[in-house]
Amino acid sequence: MEDKDKTKEELIEEIKVIKARLANLQDLENKYKSAELGLKKAKEELEIEAWGHAKTNEAIKYLYKELDKKNKELQTLDKLKTDFINIASHELRTPLTIIREGISQVLDGIHGQITPEQREFLSICLEDVDRLKRVVSDILDISKIEAGRFKLIKEQVDIVSLAKVVIASFYPKVKSMGLEMRENFCKQAAIAYVDKDSIIRVFINLISNALKFTDKGYIEISVRDKPTDIECSISDTGRGISEEDIPQVFGKFEQFGNTEMAKEKGTGLGLSIAKSIIELHQGDIWVKSILNKGTKFTFTLPKYIEKDMPEGEDIPGV
Repeated sequence: MEDKDKTKEELIEEIKVIKARLANLQDLENKYKSAELGLKKAKEELEIEAWGHAKTNEAIKYLYKELDKKNKELQTLDKLKTDFINIASHELRTPLTIIREGISQVLDGIHGQITPEQREFLSICLEDVDRLKRVVSDILDISKIEAGRFKLIKEQVDIVSLAKVVIASFYPKVKSMGLEMRENFCKQAAIAYVDKDSIIRVFINLISNALKFTDKGYIEISVRDKPTDIECSISDTGRGISEEDIPQVFGKFEQFGNTEMAKEKGTGLGLSIAKSIIELHQGDIWVKSILNKGTKFTFTLPKYIEKDMPEGEDIPGV
């Protein structure tokens, strides 16, 4: 009887175990079905995403094609603009030269005596012709720089001597304005390998800019001979530039401060051209200014760039 009872108890335990296993299997089946549904949903989402990516890639390809088309159109327009500026500038230079020569001859009395009133009027005309020639030159130069056609003819130049020559041309104007021109040069020659005419242009642009916005005080030109480069600066005691305007100083067609009060209006290209010329020489240029106290433009020129030196040319002091 005991054996039968034990067998019954064992059967009951086995039934419990089987039920537990069945419950586990049921739970596993539910989890499997849930996972299957999840996988099915994920597959559908991936298919939708893949379809979306395919459409996006098609759209990107289309956009790239359109962008390339617009870019080519812009290049064509830019070339037309450059060609127009070059042609217009060259066409303007010839009549301006003839007009200037004609006015100069009348002022010199070649075509007869003129009255003081006529002389004053013609002198104003001559100044305006010169200003217009500078405008034409600025536009032509900035166009060449942007097109990568601004050529540098480099040679060894003493920047101190060059600066002195430029300053001498400004003395009459500085004196007539009641300003002082100061010089702060190193004692020895400061030799750099540069395009002489371009660096003269930089000095002229920066000094002209200083004179334009300086009513009293002085303009100081400095040249320092440093170990690896020549550092030049043009300082003034003029109206200065506000802090928020400084980042745009070297932009094209930028004019700061009260331009109505400026002694001479320009194109707003002078500083941009100066910056481009210095960068073409692998130099650097920057500005510091305090509003109503003055401005200081500084630029550097590498002393020698051996890879640019013509073969057989000696470097002084080496």
